[in-house]
Amino acid sequence: FHHQKEAFRSECDRICAETEQVKALLAVKMTDERGFIDAALALLYSEVTARSSYEGRQRRRETEVFAMITAFSDALTSTTDHAQELGTMKIMLNTVTQKIEESIKEAERERNRKQQLINNAGIIGDDIVAKLNSHGYEEETTETSFLAKLKSLSQAATQFRNELNTTELEFDEKIKALEERRNMPAIEAARIKYDRVLREYYKQMARSVERLHGVQEMYNELLDVRDECNEDQNQAIEILEQRKAEVDAKMQKGLFRGIDEELAEAIKFFLGEARRELLPSEASTGVGGPSLFADTFMPSDHGWTFNWDLIPELRKFEEFYANAQN
Repeated sequence: FHHQKEAFRSECDRICAETEQVKALLAVKMTDERGFIDAALALLYSEVTARSSYEGRQRRRETEVFAMITAFSDALTSTTDHAQELGTMKIMLNTVTQKIEESIKEAERERNRKQQLINNAGIIGDDIVAKLNSHGYEEETTETSFLAKLKSLSQAATQFRNELNTTELEFDEKIKALEERRNMPAIEAARIKYDRVLREYYKQMARSVERLHGVQEMYNELLDVRDECNEDQNQAIEILEQRKAEVDAKMQKGLFRGIDEELAEAIKFFLGEARRELLPSEASTGVGGPSLFADTFMPSDHGWTFNWDLIPELRKFEEFYANAQN
């Protein structure tokens, strides 16, 4: 059933990806690329936001992991009463292992999420996705090596915690039996031996932490690669935004080609108002006050006659319009 479920999920992902491809093609046909570019930009903005959000959360987790490891290492080497500090040590072990496991799971979840972008490459564009992921492989391999190093510490900490629990349980049972027999010398000897065993465990765990030597350098390398990925994201956005500007420019026709969009809208509004003044219905009814139509057309026995005295003014407007088009 597990394999069937995975196969079904894979088939659903394929169908969804093909559906997105069809939607992209329809957008191009229906909107002359404008809708296609808008959809691509929206998807790209969403992807970049998701990546930035993950990076911010992951960096906070990684900072917490380093702080916890440093505190744990200091506690291992500075404690003198190993039995008394056992509870604190186990709490610190649990916190470190949980935070490391959380970081590993989040990294795997992010990689799976990024795969969805590849499935939707038909909308954003293969070249944009390629630019977005220029350093993606390098980032993934560097992050994998870094997390593998932390995972080795987590595994050692888990084993250490289990050994501590077993040792503590055996000691408690032994002390209980000795107390029932009121054998005080044996109890004291057991306590001394227990402290010696714990001290040896602490030394082993401290050596495991020391084996993390070089992890900070690996992390710095990861941060550098992430910065390069951020630059790739910015460049991908710039490329797509430039394409949107080119598409918008193509959609401007005639007199308004190359004109600022707000200025073009203002001119359109002005010409629309002038056009309404030239309508005979408005001029005849007197709606809207004085009308240009009253100067352009004259009443006659057969209706309305053009005022030929305005030819010079119309010639000037024709020249203005031709120059504006140029």
